[in-house]
This record gives sequence, structure tokens and C-alpha cells, in this order.
Amino acid sequence: MIGCYLTGILPRPKELIKVTRAYDRGKANEDELEEAFENATVKVIDTQISDGFSYVTDGMLKWQDLFRPFTENLSGVKMGGLARWFNNDTFYRKPIIVGDVWRKKSIIEKVSYTKHQPKNLPWKAILPAPYTFVQLSENQFYTDETELMFKYAEVLREEIRGLARRGFKYVQLSDPALVYKPTATSMAKLKKHSFDKGVALGLVDSRSSLVENEDELVTVAKEIVGSIYRSKICEVFICANCDLEFLPWEKAEEKMKVISGVTESLKEEFS
Repeated sequence: MIGCYLTGILPRPKELIKVTRAYDRGKANEDELEEAFENATVKVIDTQISDGFSYVTDGMLKWQDLFRPFTENLSGVKMGGLARWFNNDTFYRKPIIVGDVWRKKSIIEKVSYTKHQPKNLPWKAILPAPYTFVQLSENQFYTDETELMFKYAEVLREEIRGLARRGFKYVQLSDPALVYKPTATSMAKLKKHSFDKGVALGLVDSRSSLVENEDELVTVAKEIVGSIYRSKICEVFICANCDLEFLPWEKAEEKMKVISGVTESLKEEFS
């Protein structure tokens, strides 16, 4: 299978931004805000469908950062101050571990719009992985990082089971802390390995507003696929290297079309 999907939070369309700003100034009420979120969610879902994405997300438009729904809804965790997201000029609220971490109820349900997810396409959820959660949290309760990581993993397991019951078919555990120091995969090193499992190729750069050349990405993808699958091609997904969140919606939309175009070209090449 050759397909494509999103790897993180999408930017909010300008219509939604306008309403959220009005709400912050007291010029829009909660019903108007909720309606704006729903309309924007439908828009980003429709965009993924029209682009032929293999798995569909709701865009995660209510997520202030990757950790926020967990920080706000897990027992034993409180929300700390703003902290820099790795070496970017973006920030997140640091989770502070002040007690035993446990899950009272579904976390994702409060910030997702499953009622708008298409019935004829598989859904995808994106969650913070245990290692990254621990590395970017402040532990004031557990003996060490390992104890916290396994406790959070138990919570995550229950959340994933709940997502499966609600119809989600794919769960991505985002783990940017694993690749913080070497931020990109070396093509030369990659060619030394062969794979018997599926891979996701983050060919589109979410940190740049420059829209990539589709033909160039197809060439790169073909080189990678030909190198790592020397006998039989397994699942290959084309995607962005991280969240498109900090680009304008219009640029994110263009990059999603590039992802779709590269995917279609590869399907023709390897069919």
C-alpha cells in the first residue's frame, strides 16, 4: 500500500481565527465559538478527503499543543508555564507531575469531533508518546523518569483502547524527543538498511512556508523506496515531517496537495 496522511495538528483556517479572537474579546459567545470549530473541522476533513488521504484526522484544531488535552484532563498533572518547543520559536504548557497519574475518562473525546469523521474512510488519532511526554514534563512525584514513563504508558494504553472502540483504525504516537539532536535521517545511512515493515516518509517540511516541488519529492521518494525495500515493498506513507500547525492554512493546504500528488505518482510507479 502507498498512501498519505497527516502527522500532527493543522493550522486553524482564518474564519476560525477570527471567531476565536472575537471570543477572547468578549464579542462572540460559546455557541458561536463551537459552531466555528465545527465548521473548520468539516473544512479540514473535506480537504483530506478531496486530496485522497488514506487516513483522516479532525485536524486537532482544539489542541493548543500536543500535551494540552492530557495536561488538562489527567489526574496527578497540572499545567505549568510556557516552555520552548525544542529549538523552535513556539511554546507549549509544560505538564507538571504532582501526584499519581491516572485517567478519569476519555481524554481525546473532549477535543475531537468524531461525529464529523467520514464513515467510509479510516480514522487516525495522534497522541504524545511516553518518552516525549516524560522528557518535556517536570516530574515532582515519581522516583525517576522510567517510573513516570511506564505509568503514563498505562494511561495511554487505556486511551488507545477507547479510541479503537470508537472506530479509530490508526494511532500515531508522536515522539519528537527521539530525534531532537539529529533532526533529519541521513540518506546515506538509510541506504545501509533494508526494511520488512511499513515506513512514513516525512518529505514535506512543516517548518517552511516554501511549497515543495512535487517532481523533486517523487524522485527522492523513489530513491528511498528502492533502497530500503530490496525485494518486496511494504506500506509506504507520504506525509509532512511534523505538524503543519504553524503555517498559514492556505500554505498547509498547498502542502497537503503536494503530499497527495507525490502519493499518486508513486502509486503509478509501483503499481
